[in-house]
Amino acid sequence: MIRPDLTPGAWRKRTSNGKTIVCREDPNAVGIPLDVCRVWQSSFTEANAKAIAALPQLLAALEHYSTSSELVGVDTGIGLMVEREDRGHVARSALIEAGYKF
Repeated sequence: MIRPDLTPGAWRKRTSNGKTIVCREDPNAVGIPLDVCRVWQSSFTEANAKAIAALPQLLAALEHYSTSSELVGVDTGIGLMVEREDRGHVARSALIEAGYKF
C-alpha cells in the first residue's frame, strides 16, 4: 500500500478571524499552525470541519481494515469447510478514492 502525500495528522478545527480552518495539530510547532484547508462558511461549516479534521484517524482505521479477513464456515453438503473471506474490499475502495495505491 502506498500512501498519498498528505499533511501529517493529527488535525484540528479552529476559528480565526471568523473563518473556520482545519490545521495540523503539532505540539512542537512554533508560531502559527499549518493550515490544512479553509472551510467555506455555510450551514454545514461545523460538521464539514469536524469531518475533515478526523480524516487522519479515519484513514488509519481504513488502512487497518483494508487488510482484514475472517474465517468463515461454508457448508459443502458433506461437511463444513473453513475458508478465509476478504473483508477489506470496502476499506480498500475508500482508500483508493483518497489517493492510495495498492
